[in-house]
Amino acid sequence: MEPIKLKDVVSAVKGKVLSGEIENKEILSVTKDSREKANKGLFIAIKGENTDGHRYIEDAVQNGAVAVLVNDEPDTYVQGVVYIQVEDSVKALQDLATEYRARFNIPFVAVTGSVGKTTTKDMIASVLATKYKVLKTAGNFNSEIGAPMTILGLNNNYEIAVIEMGMDHLGQIANISKIVKPDTAVITNVGVAHIEYLKTRENILKAKCEVFENLAKDGVGILNADDDMLIKVDNKFEKIWYGKSDSADIRVENVVVDYADGVVKATLCLGEERYGIKIPGLSEHLVYSAMSAIAVGLRYGLSVQQAIDGVANYTHTKMRMDIYKLKNNILVIDDTYNANPDSMKSLIDTVKKADKTHKILILGDMFELGEKSNELHIEVLDYAITNGINKIFVVGDNMNKAASILQNEHIICFDTKEDLVNNLSKIVVSNSIIAIKASRGMKFENITEKILENYMLL
Repeated sequence: MEPIKLKDVVSAVKGKVLSGEIENKEILSVTKDSREKANKGLFIAIKGENTDGHRYIEDAVQNGAVAVLVNDEPDTYVQGVVYIQVEDSVKALQDLATEYRARFNIPFVAVTGSVGKTTTKDMIASVLATKYKVLKTAGNFNSEIGAPMTILGLNNNYEIAVIEMGMDHLGQIANISKIVKPDTAVITNVGVAHIEYLKTRENILKAKCEVFENLAKDGVGILNADDDMLIKVDNKFEKIWYGKSDSADIRVENVVVDYADGVVKATLCLGEERYGIKIPGLSEHLVYSAMSAIAVGLRYGLSVQQAIDGVANYTHTKMRMDIYKLKNNILVIDDTYNANPDSMKSLIDTVKKADKTHKILILGDMFELGEKSNELHIEVLDYAITNGINKIFVVGDNMNKAASILQNEHIICFDTKEDLVNNLSKIVVSNSIIAIKASRGMKFENITEKILENYMLL
């Protein structure tokens, strides 16, 4: 972060100084976590569902905060610390990020979508890094709080920024887009994630397209030509389409998953030119992230070879298709960061094509599916059965309910993760591929950890 004068902070957030002098003082960092070490930091006290940042002001000061931004006037003050009061600390964070973003005349790439946005963000950053110093969203820090925090991490060394945008309600991406003001907007797809709140895919499309509301006048949208909803987008801005469809500007063919080398191989088609590409990972769906990343790279002046090299150097966020090779020809895929019906089916597609005797899934509940939850859990399990998965081990109320309706011999239910872990000797068998996935709240990475503790890595 570049230095910001405290008087500019007060102006940006429309704050009231409760205590301390702001003249000739500046901050060098912004944090909302009192445990983080900060050099001349501004601590933003946010009231969340489970905790209230106002309780940890003194901890933040001990870790280097010289100013705090609060909703509530504190009972006591730490001497020498500037206290700034605002009506809404989250809104103030966003206002500060908006003012700070305006200081940088660099391109901003926004990434959103129902499935694959974090992978796509990471791959775009990998491609751009072959030529530029890139700031990217950490993990999936993509909310109305996470995105402005990412922007406040900018400094003058960065030449381009890649910002992931998430949402579960209408208006959220519009709000983030006002802060980011992207030059390029990428939408991966329109699925059923968050359908509990948005009810229909049409509403999900509307929410995703909010990213275009603050697109630069000469901005470009990069869209999936194979998505049945995105092809309806007719906004009057330049579009680059990617996919397997013949109508796509950037297209792939001859997609093959090489399980031995741990890569997806494909032929990239740009007009009449053909190029071989390799993408680290085992999911055929990675070609979509690769195509959008190549599209972004070409837009910002990379050569085709630079873009291909960037794809080849891509590293994914932890717990998103982590691959572990165990003894006895066992392959474990940890895809436990999150889950929805589309990403579950993508994982099943990966497992079914593996050259293994035993194709095994360990699945947990998917959240935020609302009244369609039971239907969609049944759909996922049925998709696994019809695609030749030998054994499906499930945990969670929703998965167990769906399994009881299907009554299929391939599905084995457990009441808890602990029960499943106690039966690992029946699950982890020779010459198998074992894929593990559930929504974040299920914390299924604990199952992966137990497998790795009990079985020898190659």
